[in-house]
Amino acid sequence: ESPERSLGFNITPLGNQIGPKGARYLSQALKYSSSLQKLYLNDNKLTDEGTHQIAESLQSNPQLTHLDLSANLISSRGAQALANCLIYNQNLTCLLLKGNQVDLGGILAFGEMLEKNVGLEFLDFVDNAITIAGVEALLGGRKCHPKLKTITIRDLFLPYLTRARIQAKDGKNLIEFIS
Repeated sequence: ESPERSLGFNITPLGNQIGPKGARYLSQALKYSSSLQKLYLNDNKLTDEGTHQIAESLQSNPQLTHLDLSANLISSRGAQALANCLIYNQNLTCLLLKGNQVDLGGILAFGEMLEKNVGLEFLDFVDNAITIAGVEALLGGRKCHPKLKTITIRDLFLPYLTRARIQAKDGKNLIEFIS
């Protein structure tokens, strides 16, 4: 086995704005990659369409463990595509969705996905439209999830008393609030 194959490799096209069209080409390449472990696509204007393409490729790429889709204009539609694919892909351990437009619909899909996915360890939802109902959905989903260590959110939308109530329900300090 070659050293590259045993160590894996990373792709980091940060800020290249590959968009949905570039995501389509990248997703085709990902379907045939057997050693890619980390993919950093933040700030590439993927939108929901490109995110859907990347999500489809995750089903046939078991080596990928880290995926950064921060700041890509992803709404709940794109988040739902990711959550649906992660029901089947149990190898991704870290997913960063910071600075997108994911709201309650996408967060609810992730709450449901967490009931079935046992591989994910870290989720970053900082600077998305997280509501109390969304946080509670994530907490409910993680009850069946032994490996999930941290879900990071920015608490701008959550009043202090609500934050305290969520922390009391959390019990394991799973939710990390960023001020």
